[in-house]
Amino acid sequence: VLGHQSMLSFRLLECPSCKLVKMERALNEEQLTAYESDFYHLTAAQMDEKGDKKGLALFGQRSAMFRDFRVGKLLDYGCGRGYFLKVMRDLGWEVRGVEQFEPLARHARQEFHLAVEADVNALTANHSAFNLITLWHVLEHFTDPAKMLASFHLLLAPGGVLYAEVPNIDSIGASLAGAYWLPYHEPTHRWFFRPQTIERLALQAGFSSVKVQA
Repeated sequence: VLGHQSMLSFRLLECPSCKLVKMERALNEEQLTAYESDFYHLTAAQMDEKGDKKGLALFGQRSAMFRDFRVGKLLDYGCGRGYFLKVMRDLGWEVRGVEQFEPLARHARQEFHLAVEADVNALTANHSAFNLITLWHVLEHFTDPAKMLASFHLLLAPGGVLYAEVPNIDSIGASLAGAYWLPYHEPTHRWFFRPQTIERLALQAGFSSVKVQA
C-alpha cells in the first residue's frame, strides 16, 4: 500500500505480482459522475478557435512519430475534439474516432466533419480492422484496462499497431512531485502503470511484441 494525503484523500494499492497500481478515492461513484459531468461541460464551454489552433498544433507534433508508418486506417479512442484525427486525415489516413462525451464528439463532427462514434461496440459490429489505434491518456480511466487492451487487439488488422500513452508512476516527475504529482489529482484516474506493467498487460492481451518508452 502506497499511502498519500493531499487536497483529495486517496491511497494507491499495488498488485505484488503484476505491479499495476490502483487508485482508491474517498469519492463514491455518484460523486465521480458529478465531477466528470462538471469537468467536461466546463471544457466544452471553453472551446474556441484559439483552443482549436493549440490542439491542432500539439497533435501535429505528435503525428511526427507515425511519419514512417504506411498510411491506412486509424482509430483514436477517446478522441476528444478530434484534433489528432483531423491532423492524420490531412496526412492521408482514413480515420474514425470514439468519444463518449457528446459535446466533444459533436465538436469533432461539426468543426472537422469527422466520423466519431459514442461506443467502440459500434466499430466491432462493423468488423473494422485498423492499422493504427491510439489511446492518448485513456487507458488509466477504464474499469478493466486488461480487458480493453484485449478488445483493441481484436480491432487491429494483421500487422497493426496500438499506441497508448499513460501516466508512468516510475517517472522522474512522479518521483520528484510525490503526492503533488498532477495525475494523482484527476479523480477519474483509476490506474497508474510501470513500464513492466504495461508490457505484461499488452502481452497478456495478445500483442506479439511490445515496445515501452518511459
